[in-house]
Amino acid sequence: MPGLYSRPERITKVDQPPKKKKKKGERNTNTGWFSQLPDDIGLNCLARISKSQYRSLSLVSKAIHSLISSPELYTVRYQIGNTEPCLCIRQELPTHDRWYVLDQALCTDSSNGNEFNLFPITSLSPSKSTTLAVGSEIYILGGNKLPSSAVRVFDFRTRTWRDAPDMRVARKRPESALIDGKIYVVGGGTEEPEVFDLKSQTWKPLPSLSDDAEVQLCRGELLAISKYKKYAYDSKQGAWKENLVFSLNSFNFRMRLTSGPWCIIESVKFTVFNRMLKWYDDSEPGKWLSVKGLKDVCPKPHVNTTIQLANHGGGTILVLWDELDSLEFPVAGKIWQHVCKNRRIWCAVIKLEKRFFGLELEIWG
Repeated sequence: MPGLYSRPERITKVDQPPKKKKKKGERNTNTGWFSQLPDDIGLNCLARISKSQYRSLSLVSKAIHSLISSPELYTVRYQIGNTEPCLCIRQELPTHDRWYVLDQALCTDSSNGNEFNLFPITSLSPSKSTTLAVGSEIYILGGNKLPSSAVRVFDFRTRTWRDAPDMRVARKRPESALIDGKIYVVGGGTEEPEVFDLKSQTWKPLPSLSDDAEVQLCRGELLAISKYKKYAYDSKQGAWKENLVFSLNSFNFRMRLTSGPWCIIESVKFTVFNRMLKWYDDSEPGKWLSVKGLKDVCPKPHVNTTIQLANHGGGTILVLWDELDSLEFPVAGKIWQHVCKNRRIWCAVIKLEKRFFGLELEIWG
């Protein structure tokens, strides 16, 4: 028996095959099986996964990264019904528009967990044209400096632009709204409103009213005011109806006559008025009620603050507003400073809930 401090027995070394040196940055992954799949099967597999996982998966292999970057992936997701909301923001510039998408599948890590990056997407639309979201598409209507009847459509499924049928009348920055599956366009240098049927892809004029009636598109509602009468358009029957519910001085009617952000969530119309989130009660025409459980949905806006609403799916509404900050930088050899404007976009995510108190409906956020 060896002593306590004796040399241990010699162990015979077994020859091992030389290990392949790993290149710098190379990942130890076993994903060869995925690259051998046909593209249509690979796309079908990825289309069933939440987009929030795409960023991590795209780092696994070049094959997966290529499929995730492919426009066909969004087409497959749409075909199988596995779609997720995607927020798109347009920045108006003097000569053109710049489009960004907030896609959590592509968001980079941030030191601040509440900050996300906006990623640019291809844009060929004229500056300051009217935009309207219709499902997975964005419609660009009319012109900016000069009236135009052109209509362009951006398809998020394929990330491509296409031309739609021209409007009947050339317009410059008209008002537009999607109501009951049809696009309504008002103004833009002409008093002739028209409607676009998405199914038949045709434009038609709206029924005419008296010569002195002024048609307005306010918070997703078509209204017409003449000297002695006021009308509301019934989109289901395709006709104007005289509205005798409110006086012109009532709060609800004044609110209906003002433009403002609005959106529809689960057949309920929402808007922001005096920084309060409100919803439209169909049981009593023209009645707007406040969403309970909320304070002001955004800080007191500055002069140039823009407020927008968006349906983010799952009974969730997004309230967006922007703020301009002045950043001052010293200039070498000068006593004055260079001032740069920094635009920060804020977003409040509000989960909505319907509650009944007896026969009375309330919406909480």
